[in-house]
Amino acid sequence: MESINVEFVQNLLASYKELQESYYALQNRMAAFEAMASAKFEDYEAKLAEKDTVIASLKSEVADLTKKLERYREKDKTNSSNSHMSPSSDKTKSAHKNTHKNTSGRKPGAQQGHKGSGMSLPAHYDRQEITSLTPKPCQSCPIRFVCSSLACARVSAVRHEVDVVVQVVVHKYEQLECRCHRLDNAVLRGTFPEGIAATMQYGQETRALAIALLNEGAVSAQRTHDILSALAGMPVSVGSIIAWNLGLSDDLEGVHKEIRDELLNAAVAHGDETSMNVNGTNWWVHVACNKLLTYLTVHKRRGHEGICAADFFPLYRGICVTDCWKAYDMFKTLSGHGRCCAHILRELQKVIDTHPELVWAKYLQQTLLKMKAAKERAIAKGKSSLSRSTIYGYMADYDLWIRSGKYYTPLPSENPETGKKESKSYARRLVERLERYRDEVCLFLTKFVVPFDNNQAERDLRPVKTKMKVSGVMRTERGAKAYAIIRSFLSTAKKHGVNIMVALRLAFAGRAREAIWGETY
Repeated sequence: MESINVEFVQNLLASYKELQESYYALQNRMAAFEAMASAKFEDYEAKLAEKDTVIASLKSEVADLTKKLERYREKDKTNSSNSHMSPSSDKTKSAHKNTHKNTSGRKPGAQQGHKGSGMSLPAHYDRQEITSLTPKPCQSCPIRFVCSSLACARVSAVRHEVDVVVQVVVHKYEQLECRCHRLDNAVLRGTFPEGIAATMQYGQETRALAIALLNEGAVSAQRTHDILSALAGMPVSVGSIIAWNLGLSDDLEGVHKEIRDELLNAAVAHGDETSMNVNGTNWWVHVACNKLLTYLTVHKRRGHEGICAADFFPLYRGICVTDCWKAYDMFKTLSGHGRCCAHILRELQKVIDTHPELVWAKYLQQTLLKMKAAKERAIAKGKSSLSRSTIYGYMADYDLWIRSGKYYTPLPSENPETGKKESKSYARRLVERLERYRDEVCLFLTKFVVPFDNNQAERDLRPVKTKMKVSGVMRTERGAKAYAIIRSFLSTAKKHGVNIMVALRLAFAGRAREAIWGETY
């Protein structure tokens, strides 16, 4: 048996110890490295989580900014041609131009064959002044008077100048008295005409002119005072003008109610409302009207309360034509409810301008215009209705583009963070409303008595906006109500072809019904 090499074993043990120490050192280093790596990994995970949070926040912010940008884009492209905004609110002059209108290619102005309505001499005038114009060489001729009596002097041309001259007429009433011997020397006196109560007062013409300026001319009481004072050469106080206006409105209350009662019997009535500044507070003027009658009222509220206070639509049983204001939907006693398609055309135009990719709006707009043209052609031919097949065809087109609109304008998605649905877009709300009010929107096609739009109500409310722009404010509630009553009377009289000055004269004489119905009390 070979002997063991002690030195070799010792060297081997020393190497083993070194390897063992290296192994432990390596293990320590590995543990330290793993701890450092774990710390860095946790740090990286925290940073990644932070980045994910930031990315999610940025995505949400981008989504919000995209929505805001969409709203601003819609607002920027909204003007008087595609919304309810007035032309005065348009930002640029180009927005005033109705670029969406289908032009006929004809030149502006009267067309060939138009009779026209040129100026002519008035049927009645106070005086006529004739001026004979002789040639300049004849003016200094010594025998011009001889020539004027001969045949060589003739009128070659006549021109008229019609002018309006204000005349101040003073009516003096003298009350005479005498003793009647037949009545035991009783003192008898003449009687002043009705309405002549003061020692000095203004006549009916002055009062009628003041009311015409105040209500038809839309100027303020102060400016009416300035104009009348300049014309008459004597001061007409603001207090007198206001008193005349309030007094006339009191006298016209009966006629105002009769206009409402007459309108209740109409087959179709238009309804609308507009704002009015009453002593710094926003009030509302409500209108019910047709081609011959105008009924205006004033109230603090725009909605159901204000409409009911007018005491018309709760009693009306005919067909009402309005815009899509929900307050009118509460009256279930109406025999029909037409919607203003002019409003709808503008709303569709807004979708076309802001979302050109939604082509359904363009084709639905064209469908409504085709319906209108078909109705006008039928009326021109003396027809009172369209055939069922024609109506069915147009309604089928309407339904087709409504379905297309709902498909290409989807509902908003649900927000994953909040779990709530986002608000619907303007286009989606519009297509849903047009689907809901389908029969009412197309009522003008199925019943010819129903007009295409609600322009009659808007025309009757336009003087209110003019009054607000010129005068600025109604100082009292009574003044606002007086304006509504007098405007109702004047508008109704104009619709019956009566001159407003004639109507006001009759009103101040207590014969206001003659201006509308040609009857006396």
